[in-house]
Amino acid sequence: MATMLRGTATRGLTGTLTALVPALVTLACVFIARVPFGVPGLGAIAPLLPLAAVFFWSIRRPDMLTPLIVFSLGLVDDALAGTPFGLGALILMVVRWIAVGQRRVFLGKPFALMWWGFATVASVAAAGAWIVGGLARGALPPAGPLAVQLALALALFPVAAWILGRVDRVIAEAR
Repeated sequence: MATMLRGTATRGLTGTLTALVPALVTLACVFIARVPFGVPGLGAIAPLLPLAAVFFWSIRRPDMLTPLIVFSLGLVDDALAGTPFGLGALILMVVRWIAVGQRRVFLGKPFALMWWGFATVASVAAAGAWIVGGLARGALPPAGPLAVQLALALALFPVAAWILGRVDRVIAEAR
């Protein structure tokens, strides 16, 4: 009996930890994205890794990356980035809402379609954040760094999706 209870408790703990993986991986993306690297003439550029992770997990495991988790991750990102508080949370929530709403379009389809979807959503999200952030600060910042940030996100998305896909397989095997 004690062995059976221990096995049940272990499976329960494993299930809980497994369910946290998308949130923890996305949180890691938030921290990685805040390590700036310089682009000559443009200053520090932060990749849109959290946006890519939210897009990916919202399609693959929306039950594990709930709106509350996404909102919280956005607030953490805002705090670290120094952006208007709530802007990143709003952007990530919109990305999640779009991705969840269109997940049937992407599931089981060629990767190129998911990449195109990310390119579209990331472009709209980046432009929206640029405009709303500019309005909140009273002036639009230069668009050059945003363009480089977006190009970097689009170029890195296949690598990020491949890594996240590997993590997704581990989750599937653990369940």
